[in-house]
Amino acid sequence: MSDIVLRPYQERLMGCIRTAMRSYRHIAVRLQQGGGKSYLIAAMALRSMGNGHRVLILSHRRQITKQSHNLFTDLGIETQIITANTKSIDTSAQCNIAMSQTLMSRANKMESVRDMIRSCYVVLIDEGHLQWNDWIFDFIDERTYVIGFSGTWSRSGKQKQLGLLYDTIVPGTPASELIDMGFIVH
Repeated sequence: MSDIVLRPYQERLMGCIRTAMRSYRHIAVRLQQGGGKSYLIAAMALRSMGNGHRVLILSHRRQITKQSHNLFTDLGIETQIITANTKSIDTSAQCNIAMSQTLMSRANKMESVRDMIRSCYVVLIDEGHLQWNDWIFDFIDERTYVIGFSGTWSRSGKQKQLGLLYDTIVPGTPASELIDMGFIVH
């Protein structure tokens, strides 16, 4: 199994997430757009899988779901991608990468999908602040870690507020520092 080489600020953030996992099960992670959230998600998934755990990765957009799947394929890691076109879900796969809305629809209809979700050690959510992902909290096991990643942890209006879903927030490197390091542009 290949590994992903993270930048130093990403490794620091990974350490902060691991520290938070000692006390919390539902963790929000804030990292600026362009800071490499997809690589952090993949690195966390690989480490969990390397320890024999099942992983679920959720995103709200087809291209992000496909990018994640392609990243694992490039690393030689077998995963199942779940989109609206997926006819059969391999509920025994060590890692499923799914469109959130599609998986929610399948979970509402299929006990095997609900069992697969409950068996996951960690659920990693790209753009965890979006309400499309709230449903997962109704399906997970109480021991499951849910780690949501976003650059914009805020909601307003009549949406369920994020403090009702997540126990803590882990802040990543601020945009100004990423600009100074040359990893993102001004």
